[in-house]
Amino acid sequence: MMDHIRTNRIDLVRNYGALIAEEMLQTDYLEGGDSDVIDGEIEQFSGLYDGRIIVTNDDFDVRMDTYGMLTGKKLVSEQVVNALQNNEQSYYDKYLVDEKSGTFELVNRISVTYSGYVSSVQELDDNIIVDSGSAFEASEFDSNNQLIQTVIGTGDTWWYRVFKYDFNNYWFQ
Repeated sequence: MMDHIRTNRIDLVRNYGALIAEEMLQTDYLEGGDSDVIDGEIEQFSGLYDGRIIVTNDDFDVRMDTYGMLTGKKLVSEQVVNALQNNEQSYYDKYLVDEKSGTFELVNRISVTYSGYVSSVQELDDNIIVDSGSAFEASEFDSNNQLIQTVIGTGDTWWYRVFKYDFNNYWFQ
């Protein structure tokens, strides 16, 4: 039953994204055309999944940023270039955000196994645990971003979240 629900959710996200993309193409949105409808759909989609969506064109112009920080600016980054070249790579990125000045700074980046749909990150002491959900892979990195261990598994859809616990002070019968 859960696999059926997950599969339906993946299909829903793919289909909704494809519909928005088609609307963008029909309205010249990526080339500067305005559309309150598309902006609203992107904002709503971002809110439903509690995420950030940045829409760029192939000239690196940010057409929409649901955080509102990059809209109207250029975004030339490794992630955007890879996306435009259809390279599949995922990253753990940690940013230091200064809300008063409206700025942010990348303070840590780790290249991780690609996962197009679902991933999770846990900071545990000085280590980072990253779940590349659709790849069925979880990796732990030390404070110097050096790989400590990787766990690889299987499944029909993905691993939704991966956490590491030491179980100290837990009581078992």
